[in-house]
Amino acid sequence: MRGHIRIDKNLREDPRVLELAKRHGKATVLGTLVLVWSYADTYVRANNRLMLTLPALATELGLSLELLEHFPPEWLRVDADGLLTLPGYVSKNALAAKDHQRQKGCERQRRFRARHTKPVALRIVGKGTPNAKL
Repeated sequence: MRGHIRIDKNLREDPRVLELAKRHGKATVLGTLVLVWSYADTYVRANNRLMLTLPALATELGLSLELLEHFPPEWLRVDADGLLTLPGYVSKNALAAKDHQRQKGCERQRRFRARHTKPVALRIVGKGTPNAKL
């Protein structure tokens, strides 16, 4: 699936990244963020929740569970039910606007097809068997 996610260009100097990088390396931290946010862009719900647990996310994306456990709560939070929340993700990445655009595009396509689709005429061939006119 094509698309984009928003990443702040100064993220590599973010103090949270630098703190995690002491233990895991900056490239690993940044790569993990990109993978989590890319996954979230497809699967996050309108309430910023992912319907899986932290170990399931680590397994799904092939990431270090230890690194994910150390993510600050502003990035990733484990709720009381064990499921994940990415605080502010939907609003920051304008996912509601993307969904609205997608719905408008589907409606536009439906109207276009309704206007430009020709009805199929039937004709009788042989012993009264209807066949579509080619």
